[in-house]
Amino acid sequence: MATKSGLRRASFSCIFALAVVAITVSSLATPLAADEPVDEPSSSSLPHSKNLSKPDSRNTISSRNLDNIRYYDTYIEVKTYLELRLDKLIENVFISYDTSGNTFQSTQYTFNDFVRVLRSMSVVGVGAGDTEQYFYTGQTDGMGVIHGLVNIAAFLSQAMAVSIKFDICDEFHMDDTTTNNQYAISNSCGQWGRDYGTEMCTGDEESLTCGVGLNNTIVAASTYGSFPPFQCKPKETASDYTGFWHGEGYLVEAPPFANRAGRIDTEGCCWWGRGVLQTRSACMFGKLNAYLGAGAAKSGYANYYDFDFCAYPEIACEGPSTRDVRWAVGYYEWLDRVQTFVDRSTGMTYLEHLDAYIERGFEYEEEFINVVGMAIPIGCSDLGCYSAGKISVVDEERKANFLMLVHDILDIPGFAKATPLPTPSPTANATGSSDDSFSSVLWYPKYTTWETGVCINTSPVPGNIETFASQLECCVTFFSTQVDGHCLGQVPAPAPVDDSIGSVEPLPTTPQPTYFFIAPPPSSSPVEAFIFLPTPIPTFTETELVTLPSDASSRSRFRCTFIAIAGCLIAFVA
Repeated sequence: MATKSGLRRASFSCIFALAVVAITVSSLATPLAADEPVDEPSSSSLPHSKNLSKPDSRNTISSRNLDNIRYYDTYIEVKTYLELRLDKLIENVFISYDTSGNTFQSTQYTFNDFVRVLRSMSVVGVGAGDTEQYFYTGQTDGMGVIHGLVNIAAFLSQAMAVSIKFDICDEFHMDDTTTNNQYAISNSCGQWGRDYGTEMCTGDEESLTCGVGLNNTIVAASTYGSFPPFQCKPKETASDYTGFWHGEGYLVEAPPFANRAGRIDTEGCCWWGRGVLQTRSACMFGKLNAYLGAGAAKSGYANYYDFDFCAYPEIACEGPSTRDVRWAVGYYEWLDRVQTFVDRSTGMTYLEHLDAYIERGFEYEEEFINVVGMAIPIGCSDLGCYSAGKISVVDEERKANFLMLVHDILDIPGFAKATPLPTPSPTANATGSSDDSFSSVLWYPKYTTWETGVCINTSPVPGNIETFASQLECCVTFFSTQVDGHCLGQVPAPAPVDDSIGSVEPLPTTPQPTYFFIAPPPSSSPVEAFIFLPTPIPTFTETELVTLPSDASSRSRFRCTFIAIAGCLIAFVA
């Protein structure tokens, strides 16, 4: 029988233990603010601003339709494979060159930014209803991640040629108008004969075009080499004009010097290329605003940034806090122009070309990758005007990059030939009878609503979902904070301990699959999945999107509460 002093000691022990739990829970219950900066694991480690790109649901799993969960699964498959090839990607894709040809790690474009924004654009997408679109990872038509990886390879091959190579976000002087090393200052209005400010959207999207903005004054945040940055500004007088920059490094302001389109000023010329694909024109920035900017917010779309691309297009490049936007504008242009492109010469869509490329054994690369040049031509604004393109170097580099990505860096043909993981074989169910619907190997969560969620071991196990060796482990991991303990209530009581032996008979060990994934939590809160891979794996530290550790906090609170109760019981017994 416990003495009064013993009870007092036990009471104090309980109070102390519960106080520790309260403090711990308090610290765990405070998630990172949605706009709190996170560490960037790249060597450049740049700060993140709290003021620029903070939509409420930019990187969340949308609850607008159930497809998003399936799309998330595909994203995790793609991201996991990319991480397995991380070393080669870092060494060959996210590499820039200075004017002397020396290589260095890109500071404008990093792998972490690339995959973080890929999640947003492939899982949540842009628009809604008839305007809903996604960056293609193989998720929307059941074709699988092989098709998605080829699309990503094509996207990166273009990005490498036009922006990553130079480590720039803004377009810079490339068109020496007279071929005498003279670059018109008015190139900011358009290069290779284009006039970005007059390129309007058409059809149902005509109203999306940004106003020209004759009174805007903007200077590009980045340039390459010794070239002066692009700029736009109103004319001070009717006769105000611009000169040219000589490639040897000096400015000639007089006489007037026109670009290929005849412009001799920069008034209203704020629509030069920006981002990973050098997205250009008043039309494209108007679309960006409608589907990713302030217009998207007004339309109630799930995915948006809280600023106006038309009012200040340089937001895509100004400062490290908008590095995500540099990828987002490129992803959007790709899904808007490339993925919807129809080849006039064959009548085939871009995605049909992609399918044919894979079905033909990853051959005839040039035939496929040239479609990208037709969809987003540099030398003209009209779709399909590939022959008018003036920069053949970009075409050649795009093709070389694509071949390297598909066959070497990502080895997509080798991945396509890989043997799929075996499905666990059926075993006896809980009643002892043999039933194909049960497997004793793996348990995984299943729910329609989270509060009624359970853990099951029905075969076949769905792909891309975290699996567990026991029902208890699964329930504790996913459903430990259910109010009525629905999942834990279905876990059988543990086997009694045989005092004569002192331990229970050990459970048989079960072989683990080669790899498995954590299923997306039952919440629309921002959360990143953790990927478990066989060792050894490439070293990769990722701190992205640690914005709501609610699931981890719930598990920690569960464990802390359990420890406190156990401490109380021990104290009373003592």
